[in-house]
Amino acid sequence: MDELNRSILNALESDAPVPRQRVRGWIQQAATVQADALLYKLTREGWSRIEPRLEMAETCTLIERYLLGCVREDPQGGVALTRYEAAGELEAWFDLLAHKEDTRGILQSAVDAVTTLFLAARVGTSASELHEEPASRASCSVVRSRVVHGLGKPEQPLREPSRSVVP
Repeated sequence: MDELNRSILNALESDAPVPRQRVRGWIQQAATVQADALLYKLTREGWSRIEPRLEMAETCTLIERYLLGCVREDPQGGVALTRYEAAGELEAWFDLLAHKEDTRGILQSAVDAVTTLFLAARVGTSASELHEEPASRASCSVVRSRVVHGLGKPEQPLREPSRSVVP
């Protein structure tokens, strides 16, 4: 386990307050889905110890990055969620945000990110060979379908992302 993951794990195992600036630094340093998994756990289980609190936008950016990273990578046998588990969490997160005030921008950003992941998997262009696998395309399709069709409210449907996401 690297130093960053150890630091986050120590914060998780402690009851002491965690300075927001330290958490922000960890979020910026995190480069793996495993580090994001620990940060996700910290923001869920230790959120009340982060002082002052993280802003909603920065927490949501971490959640989006982590859950989509799990969908993209499908980690197995670690602290991170599998692709299937992450898709379920993503759906529950969207439901939560859909019932909160002032989250439309966060939802739209997440829809765009899921759509980009879906399109990259569908056309086989991506930074990862993962997108070549039929299972990945199916998972991305399910997530995109849940997001695009499950979030739009009749009075204010979410806009479709621009086609510029297609390479």
